[in-house]
Amino acid sequence: MDDNQIEHVGMFVKVKTFLNKKTSELAATPVIAATLQPAFITLIDDILTEEEDASAPITGSSELKRNLRTAVEDKGFEVAAACVAYYTITVPNPVIRVKCEFVRSELMPFGMRDNDFYVAMKRVHEIADPIKALLAPFGVAGADVDDLGTALAAYFAQMEAPYDARGERLASGKQVDRLFDQAMELLTDKLDVVMKFYVTNNPELHDYYLTARSIDGTGGGEIPDEDEEIVIADATFLNTLVPAEISATSRMVITNKASNTSALSVSFSPIPASHGPVIKTVAIGATFDDQAIELGFNGGTNNLVFQNPGNPVTPAAITIRVKVFY
Repeated sequence: MDDNQIEHVGMFVKVKTFLNKKTSELAATPVIAATLQPAFITLIDDILTEEEDASAPITGSSELKRNLRTAVEDKGFEVAAACVAYYTITVPNPVIRVKCEFVRSELMPFGMRDNDFYVAMKRVHEIADPIKALLAPFGVAGADVDDLGTALAAYFAQMEAPYDARGERLASGKQVDRLFDQAMELLTDKLDVVMKFYVTNNPELHDYYLTARSIDGTGGGEIPDEDEEIVIADATFLNTLVPAEISATSRMVITNKASNTSALSVSFSPIPASHGPVIKTVAIGATFDDQAIELGFNGGTNNLVFQNPGNPVTPAAITIRVKVFY
């Protein structure tokens, strides 16, 4: 997949998310739910599946190889550290010791290629095996060294797997190109055309579509997991139950759309219709945009409480818009 396709796949996934989340609002155009949505989602799922096959290592399953490498990395780092200690304290030998000195990040895939990683861990095992009975003071038993040898053998076997998948990989790459063209055609010639219905009938929905439709890195935005407009009567508390998916780091975007009343106040609270200890004020026309923890969320609260303090001169309800990004 080339750079242009990679950028577009990010957009494809956002449009798929949009279609799944906005199904009820898209009911005004039945052709989307009946035809375009399932066709587009099937195309995107097929693209992702074929691309995984096209980019998979021809030496075997990428997931299996990754798991085997992790097993070698975990055990190898442990054994290497014990060898460093042994050749520093018990039998000082800087020449051997340096062969076992690693920063953990060096052993990760982005730090060391597969072949170099295998050679480095094989060397650690060869150094450790003759002294494995002497490494106990440094937290490593002989069985740990043996486990490293077993893990290395399994990893090497996976590295040396036959290249039987080469033809399938090439075929999948060509299929990705075909599916990509079909997805772009469906978007441009069909979905974009039908979605114009919402320019006047539901402008907000159309704006969401355009956000999803934009290419990542060129102005595209994130689609919220929750998006709702709420009306709070004059001089009233209102609370909503918090979805279980919300965490302290969830992004909360709360806009006070009022024009003639007092500022909105909002907080997380364990008690319905009563503010919690951390209260934020959102002025008329302003937006609160921060993590849930800044509203007092601590994992134990389950009410998001809003207060319209009321306007004694001109009583009025407040309309607010709440977006949540889990």
